Amino acid sequence: MNADTAHVFNFLFFHANVSARRNLICRPDPLDDQMLGIGEIQHLNAALIGYCTRCVFSTWATFERFRQNNHTTDKANLLLWLSNRLPVMCRLPPRFRVKSVQTEHQYVLPPVPTEKEERFQKCLEEAGGRSFFAFHGSPVENWYKILSEGLMVASGTVYQLVGAAHGAGIYLGKNAMTSQGYSQKNYPHPMMQFNVTQQYNMMSSCQDQQHFEKNRLLDNGTFCLALVEVVDNQSKYKEMPSCFVVQDADIIQIRVLFIHDAASNPLPQLNISNFAAGNPDTMRVRQAMDFFMNGDYRERLAQVTNPEIDHRLEPGTSQQ
Repeated sequence: MNADTAHVFNFLFFHANVSARRNLICRPDPLDDQMLGIGEIQHLNAALIGYCTRCVFSTWATFERFRQNNHTTDKANLLLWLSNRLPVMCRLPPRFRVKSVQTEHQYVLPPVPTEKEERFQKCLEEAGGRSFFAFHGSPVENWYKILSEGLMVASGTVYQLVGAAHGAGIYLGKNAMTSQGYSQKNYPHPMMQFNVTQQYNMMSSCQDQQHFEKNRLLDNGTFCLALVEVVDNQSKYKEMPSCFVVQDADIIQIRVLFIHDAASNPLPQLNISNFAAGNPDTMRVRQAMDFFMNGDYRERLAQVTNPEIDHRLEPGTSQQ
């Protein structure tokens, strides 16, 4: 996990933690882990908002110093705990960013071997390698659970927040603006009493100007939208005029997470045709996944996936 990813994990968990629905969506919950040693909510809150996350993860040597300091050990241990429970995410450099989405906060989720990815790849093989992309939107407070446990069929469960007009399933939009509508914090549903107005302010605690500017940009981020790869097995999803309804969670995987602030509109007329086979945006997504899995980044990716047991990355090497 590098500094950018650490900040995103902290950002997403913060919103789950302050939600009125915390007991449902803060899963896994660090308060339940006795080994972590953060047993009280006030300690957890202090760890989330205290100290600049980018500073803590600027280098492994810096991380270890934060971890050994009694005043900052909770922050460092919490970030490590989150990194071991959330998927590998890599912030896209400019050459790999989806050009039709105008936000610099684009994070690829490369197909690192996991049980969920293995099930997806098996479904993909059974479908002859055919897949397509669609969009999924959800309020920012939900993304910690979504990323840690995967998209699920929430219809008919305590997790369902909106209707299921086309039956039970995971709803994926053909148009980004359709999915973005479900990312709105003020979506009119009685259970969606979000606390996202509580300020996530990591700027005042950092004197590093570069960190300050990056933190400022993400602090305004209230919308999250995912680009999802779907196995083209029509027996496991229904196609409707504006969306797909997926009945089997194993045929979908999140490939890119876009984060943008409420004031911007980075998704003008963006639809799934932008991600058809051979489209430049599709090629960038595929190239990014390949780069982070098989390119010259692969060794560093393996090193930072589990810093607890792999110390081949020399202390002092920048992770930004």
